[in-house]
Amino acid sequence: MSGINLIQALPDDLHQQWLDALNNRYGGDKGLDRIIVCLLRLLSALDWQGSSRQIVEAFPEETEDVSVEDVRDILVRLGLKTTPLNVKPRSLAARLCPCLFVSSIGRSWVVLARDGDKLITCDGSDYFQTERMNGLPDGTFYVVEPVAPSTERRGRASMRLRNIARQFAGTLSMLFCVSFVINVLSLVVPLSIMVIYDQIIGKNSLEMLPYLIVGVGGAAMFELSLRTLRARAQAYIGARVDYLVASSVLEQILHLAPGFTERAPIGGQVTRIREFEAFREAVTGGLPTLFMDLPFVLIFFAVILMLGGPVIVVPLILALAYLLLGWFVFHESGVRTTAAGHARSDRFGFLVELMWWMRTVKRQGAEDIWSERFRRLSANAAWSNHNVARLFQHSQSLSQGLVTIAGAGTLAYGVFLAIDDEMTMGALIATMMLVWRVLQPLQALFGASTKIEQLRQSARQLESLLEYSQEQEPGDSPTTSIQFEGRLEFNRVSMRYSSNSDPALLGVSFTVEPGEIVGVIGRSGAGKSTLSKLALGFYTPQAGAVTLDGVDIRQLKPITLRQTLAYVPQNNHAFPGSLYDNLILSNPIASFEEVKAACRMAGFLHKIEALPFGFDTRFRDGLEAHVPQGFLRQLALARAFLRKAPVVILDEPASGLDDEDERAFLRALELLRGRTTTIMITQRPSHMRICDRLLLLENGQVVDQGPPGDILARMNLAPLNAA
Repeated sequence: MSGINLIQALPDDLHQQWLDALNNRYGGDKGLDRIIVCLLRLLSALDWQGSSRQIVEAFPEETEDVSVEDVRDILVRLGLKTTPLNVKPRSLAARLCPCLFVSSIGRSWVVLARDGDKLITCDGSDYFQTERMNGLPDGTFYVVEPVAPSTERRGRASMRLRNIARQFAGTLSMLFCVSFVINVLSLVVPLSIMVIYDQIIGKNSLEMLPYLIVGVGGAAMFELSLRTLRARAQAYIGARVDYLVASSVLEQILHLAPGFTERAPIGGQVTRIREFEAFREAVTGGLPTLFMDLPFVLIFFAVILMLGGPVIVVPLILALAYLLLGWFVFHESGVRTTAAGHARSDRFGFLVELMWWMRTVKRQGAEDIWSERFRRLSANAAWSNHNVARLFQHSQSLSQGLVTIAGAGTLAYGVFLAIDDEMTMGALIATMMLVWRVLQPLQALFGASTKIEQLRQSARQLESLLEYSQEQEPGDSPTTSIQFEGRLEFNRVSMRYSSNSDPALLGVSFTVEPGEIVGVIGRSGAGKSTLSKLALGFYTPQAGAVTLDGVDIRQLKPITLRQTLAYVPQNNHAFPGSLYDNLILSNPIASFEEVKAACRMAGFLHKIEALPFGFDTRFRDGLEAHVPQGFLRQLALARAFLRKAPVVILDEPASGLDDEDERAFLRALELLRGRTTTIMITQRPSHMRICDRLLLLENGQVVDQGPPGDILARMNLAPLNAA
């Protein structure tokens, strides 16, 4: 029978919880910004039923100047999308309410409803106060609607990439039109030169020259302005694509099951993310301009046909040669680029791992061994890059040679046509310029084959990553609070990490009653850490079930399970940010007094208060190695205590603690006894004796369990004192 309680807060209570949580976290002395209050009132009007924690976690790190774009991003993280609507207030349809309105000077209102000609609004000065207004100043309405969940698992990557591309549909259409005009304007100079040779010089008449100069100058200025506009639009798209792709990649990685990333080397994961930078380089570089100009090559072919007639055979043959050689170079580029990418990935991954384990390498005196390994990896990467660069240089030289041949061929053929009076001298010069203009994008495409291959590989990797099933959709958080008693049960649980490895756990069965302290002991590799990861839902057992208050944890959302349990891992870290930020990671809506109480329980509140900046002390990148391990361990314990979880899992919790800190930890365990279910993985007899019961693991199986005195006696550890 299930021992869980589902708690659905009443709307008024829920909204007050939101206000209290945000005031506690961001209010300070000045209180909440009006736009934040408007956001909460909007969520209330939309009957959004999320928790205070969801709202706090959706906010940006800095909340001093929250803009309308920040509010829109917050709503997206909460599963709501906004659409800007520029209409007069009197034209706003009642069905679009409630919505957000932001004036041109940045003041915000929540439009709750329409009552005839009047709007019922809240300006954020008071959460509960509304006002009937005849109108609003100039500004923009933001209509809010839920984000449609994705039901298709297959093709999810393509859908997400299409959604990103769809955001720029209007801008891309504009760029296509601008490129068309730019290419048409580029005909002005060749045609003007033809007129100068055939009409002005040929007839010795200067009447047309001033008009021609003015026309060419105007066209050049207009073309320059269009190219500037196109460059700005491309820069905007590049920045947005960089942000959207990077956000999608990180979001996907964060929502993958831990098994996908836990056993992968850190260097490999970082390298995989860096590979996606090819998207930004491709979008902000010359490739977009090249692809936008390429279709308009047909315009130049048509003009060449009109001016030179049979001369068009020369650029057609050269274009065909470009395509054939390009196909070969593109194929070879794919092979070499793939090899170079793997070599770069191996080298960068090695460097990341080396930086991570630098202190260990120095302690072992293994600098020469690691230097030799890096030398071999660098040599392999350098040779692979050399092969790519050599192919690129050869293709560039060949491409330039084809352009020279095209110019010489056009000139030679055109001379015979001019001698036979089938072509004027001006038309010949204009045709020469147009032939080079035709071959320019083809030459650029030929030379960019390596970049195109890199882009194609990055796109394939991105699509492959986004196709992985997420253990939980972003923003899919529980709307109902669940209270657990803390009865944890393993029922014939078996687990192996791979099909060809021995079972990490085999037929494990035990029950931990609410408030009980159970110690898990055994040799290294016996399956103790695997047991804790199964309880946290990091892995799914191949057989058996893990239940919490009679509910199979596979029926719970992963975020619900992990926010319910508290876990202190064997290795602890501090993240960049303040000490206070590191503490409230486990419970973002905790009050300052609750944080101090958790630190006091962990036994290091006096250490924090002795620091010059107290809770505002900041952890910076690269300084974690200088922080005592005992302090990091107590930081992790304080996080666990701050969560006030029904179940706490501790993996070697006293490692790195001195005698005084360990005594504080043992006092904390006594406070947990009877109130919180505690599972402690330990090797210390002093910790074993404080437990209500011990589980002895051996080769992934529970071989003995019972009171600490009995188990320790059978293990011949009874005479030992505290370790």
